[in-house]
Amino acid sequence: QGLLEEALHSLDRSAALDPKSWEAHYFRGCCLEQLGRWPEALQAQQRAIASGAQIPVVLMNIGICHFELGDDASARWTLEKAYEAEQAGTMGGWSGCGASLAECMRVQGELDAARALCLESMELIESRDHFVRAAGRVTALLALGRVATDQGDEEGARAALDQCLGLVEDKRFLSHVKIQAMCALSRATGSTEPYERAQSEYEPGQPTRFPWGGWSSDQRTLLELARAARTLGRDDECAEFERLAREYGALRPL
Repeated sequence: QGLLEEALHSLDRSAALDPKSWEAHYFRGCCLEQLGRWPEALQAQQRAIASGAQIPVVLMNIGICHFELGDDASARWTLEKAYEAEQAGTMGGWSGCGASLAECMRVQGELDAARALCLESMELIESRDHFVRAAGRVTALLALGRVATDQGDEEGARAALDQCLGLVEDKRFLSHVKIQAMCALSRATGSTEPYERAQSEYEPGQPTRFPWGGWSSDQRTLLELARAARTLGRDDECAEFERLAREYGALRPL
């Protein structure tokens, strides 16, 4: 329902009543991530691990918190551990840690390695019958599309992003991924149509079930809108989207 403050109040109470409940700390951390309160989100996810969490997604969220806070070295190390656990099928298994690691590698300029990891991650996702496989699939395609864009591979970017958009079209809980994919498509092709569609469809505070490794958050979506606007030469719109992103807690540079 998008009622993040109300959800956080209930999760605060749950964590206070049962401090050893890793689920309370984990979901509290997810809520704080969507609110852009990254230091608190990191602390909550670390408490989930300390309370016995045994699923890679908690490690993935710790890595994302480090990433958003600008600690790329810690982000990389933690995301690698999360992906290793996913590959091994330990800690309960998961689908999608590789996409978050690939995004971190992309930002660090390791484009060839990031692209290879996206493809490897998609193979792993398809081999597992996991309840979040759909989310893992689309985030891997989004990451692949961004890498291809940075490599100047318009055809590859278009193929990955068109496939991503086809998979999220009717999934409201992945609406942030849809908006970000349209922004990436405009950056890859120089076309204004996907960006204008993203701009018209985006509504701050859209309900989402989970942050999906940082992908489904207003701060990240607003930065992607700003980046697309910058690519298209719409400087005023870029500045406004960046301003809103900072209001929502975005810390990464544009």
